[in-house]
Amino acid sequence: MIIQCHGAFKTLGDSFVIKVQDANIRSVRIAVEKYLCAINQGNLVSILNRSVFASDLKLLKDVDRFNSRTLSLLPPISGG
Repeated sequence: MIIQCHGAFKTLGDSFVIKVQDANIRSVRIAVEKYLCAINQGNLVSILNRSVFASDLKLLKDVDRFNSRTLSLLPPISGG
């Protein structure tokens, strides 16, 4: 799965690739957290916890399922 980076996550590049166990956003969030820790970017985990994922034009909740190979990671605006 490809995660497109925005805002604070742009320090990681335009995108990165993760493997997920299940096609729900909670699994994606867990995989991204593991990825951040593995590349010594654990400081971004607190931002991840306040961020949302989006597919096309839809914001997704942790319980939502998806069938896209690419998701956008959208951090909060103004630290919110």
